[in-house]
Amino acid sequence: MKNNLINKFLILQLPYLVSSLVPILSLPIFTKFLSTEDYGILALANTYGILFGGLSNLGLSVAFERNFFQLQKKENQIKLMWSCLTLSLLILSFFSGVTFFFHSTITKIFFNTNFKGKILFYALLFAGLKNSIQFFYIFLINNKLVTKFAFISMIETIIVTTCSIIFVSRFNLGASGYISGQVTGLSLIILFLTVLYILKNGFSFNFLFLKDAIFFGLPLTPKVFFSSLNTQFDKYLLGYFSSLGDTGLLNIAQKISYSSNNFLSSLQNLYSPELYDLYYKKKGRNFNKESNKLLYPYFNVYILICLSIGLFSEELLLILTTKDFQKAYPIIIPFVMFYVVNFFGTTKQLLIANKSYLISKLSMITLFINIIINLPAIYYFGLYGAAWGAFFSGIISSFLNFYYSQKFLKIDFSLKFLRNLLFVLLLLFISFILYQTNIDYVLRLSYKILSVLSILIITRTYAYLKTTFKYYF
Repeated sequence: MKNNLINKFLILQLPYLVSSLVPILSLPIFTKFLSTEDYGILALANTYGILFGGLSNLGLSVAFERNFFQLQKKENQIKLMWSCLTLSLLILSFFSGVTFFFHSTITKIFFNTNFKGKILFYALLFAGLKNSIQFFYIFLINNKLVTKFAFISMIETIIVTTCSIIFVSRFNLGASGYISGQVTGLSLIILFLTVLYILKNGFSFNFLFLKDAIFFGLPLTPKVFFSSLNTQFDKYLLGYFSSLGDTGLLNIAQKISYSSNNFLSSLQNLYSPELYDLYYKKKGRNFNKESNKLLYPYFNVYILICLSIGLFSEELLLILTTKDFQKAYPIIIPFVMFYVVNFFGTTKQLLIANKSYLISKLSMITLFINIIINLPAIYYFGLYGAAWGAFFSGIISSFLNFYYSQKFLKIDFSLKFLRNLLFVLLLLFISFILYQTNIDYVLRLSYKILSVLSILIITRTYAYLKTTFKYYF
């Protein structure tokens, strides 16, 4: 059983490595053809795309993930998937059509400018299709077809990035080519999966299953809307108060730091089904204690990866980007610190407890907190205000989410979680201070290496890694 878990863990890290490394390793190409201002335009366009692309989903992907385990027969699970996916694509088509025909008007209303090349249309389409492909991935993961999921998601990343590179470098389409290339690549993957699933499992639609999914997912729609607005609000404010160049640096910083979140998503693919099984199969018995044991090793591996990304992103920028983009390093650290804390928002407690309305309320409160903190922070401190504002608003929001999650479905988190969390945050913050005070690079590099080694020792993650390598080698 333990060896099987290690096997699944390593398989699921392959798509994480690809989804994280391919965009980062392609930076030398993109930063050669795109300026910080182009990245600023992309950031603002993605603000619109993520906002309305998320709305087209109506919370159906979350409903599908949850209701999947309540349906025992595979044919019913397939019906649920096609029903949710079809409705989601129809709504996306409506939003995309409106954006295509009223592109100029929308850009003037939202951004007081006019982006060339229908960039808002492509941004919306890409965000919506990213939500749509999740239905296929959830089906694979929940059926524990980990290897197939890993292979397809890796192919997705490679094709999407390749198409984007071709559109930017070969056809010289600039920011518009970057996002339209992503849409082209993702569309090819979805078309392939659709044909494959129909040939293997057929196509069927069930209004009753869809109705149940809508009733569960619809209360989550405000959560999707406000969460999307919450994650994109800083880019919009920075573009309004500062410059497209600063917005582009923020975009690059978030891309690199987001690899932490990508890794968390890969871990979720392992522990989320286990949490559901733990609750439903054992009917909640000992869930609070067993879930603590389940999550602790994942948390330790996660904070190790976050620490490494936060500390060594400086070297990544020096090697892979031009000088204009290297100023993003101190901005990356507070975002990674936020993602470390965000682990406690992925434990599915409120979803399992069927508190979808509460989830939406918390997302609205989170947006309000974000506005209260980020508005003055960005106005007075610009790029640094956006980064640290995101961290402090994230801390408050994570605490609220943690409080209500524990209230309705408690997990007995041990004090080791808190100890390890605070230690990693301290190590990252010290690195930020060392950089800002221009401490000699050799000393800072030594500090980074010692920091990683200290986490390996304190969390005993080295023992887990030793077991893994012993099993395979």
